[in-house]
Amino acid sequence: MSRKERLLDLADLAGSQWGLFTSMQAGDLGFSAQQLKRLADSELITRLRHGVYRLTGAPEAPQDPVRAEWLSLEPKRLAADRLTDAVPVGVVSHRSAARLQDLGDIDADFHEFTVPKRRSTRSPEVVFHVRELRHDDWHLVAGLPVTRPLRTTVDLAAARTDGGHLASIVRDAILTEDTTRDELAAALRPYAHYYGMPIGAGDELVRNFIGQAGVPESVKALTRGDRGVDGVLFDPETNRPIALQSKAFERSRVRFYPDVLERGLADPAFVEALLTALRGSTVDTSRMSATLGNVVAHSKWLADNESVVRALLETIARSVRTESNNDEGGGGNDGDAEVPERPGVSSGDQSADQ
Repeated sequence: MSRKERLLDLADLAGSQWGLFTSMQAGDLGFSAQQLKRLADSELITRLRHGVYRLTGAPEAPQDPVRAEWLSLEPKRLAADRLTDAVPVGVVSHRSAARLQDLGDIDADFHEFTVPKRRSTRSPEVVFHVRELRHDDWHLVAGLPVTRPLRTTVDLAAARTDGGHLASIVRDAILTEDTTRDELAAALRPYAHYYGMPIGAGDELVRNFIGQAGVPESVKALTRGDRGVDGVLFDPETNRPIALQSKAFERSRVRFYPDVLERGLADPAFVEALLTALRGSTVDTSRMSATLGNVVAHSKWLADNESVVRALLETIARSVRTESNNDEGGGGNDGDAEVPERPGVSSGDQSADQ
């Protein structure tokens, strides 16, 4: 086989592994250590670590260092073959897993892997954790096997990661929707006393962490410029975040789901955020007024709070009337713009100022 043909084979191999390859994989294609050195001197390849190279021209990525370390764990096997294992030898875990999945803002000074049995490494940048993982303990992130948010959070709690960092990791793990608040509370029970909670108080620990972590940076970013997040809350049933944005009404894909909204109305903070968002909106809200108004008017959570109902319905109606008056055609709202009446509340009461 000619040198050119071998280079093409090497390019194909690297192309299946993020542009990376190991010296052993290259050896199987007929490249000696001396030949690899000459390729590096010619800047056709770049050495990332001992025994792992990147093909010149392959796009670089922030994950390349941990990818290189992962490839070196089984340097002869192709990445695609390793990922067919029930549990790959070496799953990115702990702080490295948190960084890859954008959980919290924890630093990852080392590349951490969970392995099934004790092993050593010459790399000062690698740390191994010995543990048997199940198939559902990991998933693929950036092409690498990575412990899922629940497993990552529990591993970091067991390692006694400081509470400030773990709080943001717990919050972000819930935001991924790969795990739930209840699952985290159950899994963190053995570690509650590490963080000043009663023994076994997983629910209290998670509740404390969520309160401590506050609004995530990804949501805070929405407040920059003209986007304005008026409130961020957790749906108590699904643990999914609810963001109320005055500008969000401009987007056709924004929808109000009656069941989620109905539960949100039980929270005074949600109601206030909804009012603020509606008052701050300068766009046509008539397309969602029927759904929103109907849920508000018949909300079981607001059955004993007519003043709140009136405030919400009036705000919706005012938004619709404003948009109608600003319509270039001067026409009124269509049927969808009508706001339903609250049972037992007169139309006069509904239109009263707050």
